[in-house]
Amino acid sequence: MKRIIMAAGVVVMAANVLQAASWRHLTEDQGLPAREIQFIKMLGAEVWVGTLKGLTAFRKDKPETVLAGEPVWDVLTDADGYLWIGTEKGIIRQKGAASERSLQGESIGRIVAFGPHTVWALCKKSDQSRLMEYSDGKWRPVKRFEKEKPRELFVTRTGVVWVLLEANGMLAADPGQAPDQWKHHQMGVNMTAFCEDKQGQIWCGTWDRGIMVLEKGEWKRLLTEEDAVITAIRQDRKGQMWAATNAHGLWQYDGANWVNHLNEEGTINLLESTSDGRVFVSSQSECSLREWTGSGWNKVVDVPTMFIAVRVDAKGRIWAGNILDGVYVSP
Repeated sequence: MKRIIMAAGVVVMAANVLQAASWRHLTEDQGLPAREIQFIKMLGAEVWVGTLKGLTAFRKDKPETVLAGEPVWDVLTDADGYLWIGTEKGIIRQKGAASERSLQGESIGRIVAFGPHTVWALCKKSDQSRLMEYSDGKWRPVKRFEKEKPRELFVTRTGVVWVLLEANGMLAADPGQAPDQWKHHQMGVNMTAFCEDKQGQIWCGTWDRGIMVLEKGEWKRLLTEEDAVITAIRQDRKGQMWAATNAHGLWQYDGANWVNHLNEEGTINLLESTSDGRVFVSSQSECSLREWTGSGWNKVVDVPTMFIAVRVDAKGRIWAGNILDGVYVSP
C-alpha cells in the first residue's frame, strides 16, 4: 500500500517573488470583451481568451475581438484551416471572411477534432447532453452515444478521443476504428477528471473511488482512501502527478507516496500544469494564484477572486485568467 502523508510543513507560503502590481492586467480597457474569463487557449503562437461576452485573440500581444456579445465556451482550429467557436447559442465556423452559424439553440461545451476532417461538438443543456459530428458539410448525432450522456471530451496525443459518460465510465473513440470497436472502460463508474501522462498512461479521477490509472492495458486503483471528488489531475516537470479534490485540498504523488497539501482549504478550484511543467493552484477560500516551488506554495498574484485558467505563451510568460477580474500576464 502506498503511504499517505499530510504535508503540514509545506503549506506555508514562500516569499512573494512576483506581485500582481508587476503583472500586466487585461480587462475591457485592454481589449477583452468582459472580465469574466471562461478559458485561455494557445493556438500556435496566439493566445485566445474566452469570456462571458465574447472571444479575443492576442496576436503579437495585440488584442483582436473575434466575437462579441455572447458567452464563449471553447475554440478550435482544424486541419482544414477553419476556426470553430463554441458558444451559448450554437457553433460558429469561420475561414477568412466567410462565417456560418449552426447548431443554433445548443450550448457548446467542448469542440475537438476527430481525425483530420471531422469535428465533434459536445452540446450541453441543463437536462441533457449529446454528441454531434460534423463531416461532409453536415451535423449528425454520433449514434454510438445516443443512449448515453456524454459529459466531457479529451484528446490524447495519438488523436484518440476519450468521452467521459454520466455515471458510466468512459469510452475511447479511435478515428481509425469502427464504432463497434471503440472500447468502453470502467462501466458504471462516475469519472470526473482525465490526464494523459508523458508515458501515454491514462489517469482518471472518480466521484468517490480515488484515481484509476490505465497502465499497459490494465486498470489499477490509487489513492483508495480518498472519498471526495477528484476534480483535476496534472503532471509536473519532474513527472510527479497532482490531483485536486472538492473537499480535501490537493494530492501530490511521486510514484511511491501520496502527500496532501492545502487540506484546510477544502475545494481546489484550479489545478494546472503549464506546458513547461510548472504547477499552479487557486481555491475559493484563498483565491490568489500560487505556484509550487518544490518545497512550498509561492503566491504570485494576490487578488480576492479565484483563477480559472493558466497558460504559458511562446515567450514563457504566464497568462492567468480570473473568474471575475480579467487576465493577468507575467512580466
